[in-house]
Amino acid sequence: MNDIIVSIIGLVGITIGAIFGYLGRTKKQAIIDAKREQEQNDRFDRLFEELHQVKIRLDEHNHYAEKITGIKESIISIKKDIEYIRKDIQ
Repeated sequence: MNDIIVSIIGLVGITIGAIFGYLGRTKKQAIIDAKREQEQNDRFDRLFEELHQVKIRLDEHNHYAEKITGIKESIISIKKDIEYIRKDIQ
């Protein structure tokens, strides 16, 4: 009878220890997961901010490309005007 009581007490002790160990590990893992998730969110925020800056620079670059196209057209027009002036002089 004493052996059974000792065995039951041991089983209860082991079970309680396992439950507390599991709860402790679960809590630690939850903290680790929360930190990792926050780091990922911070990285995504930085990535999106950098992407936004790249978009701004790209838009600015595209405006320069439009201006250069306008300048090319102006140069072609000037060349034609010079050509007409040369024909009138000759």
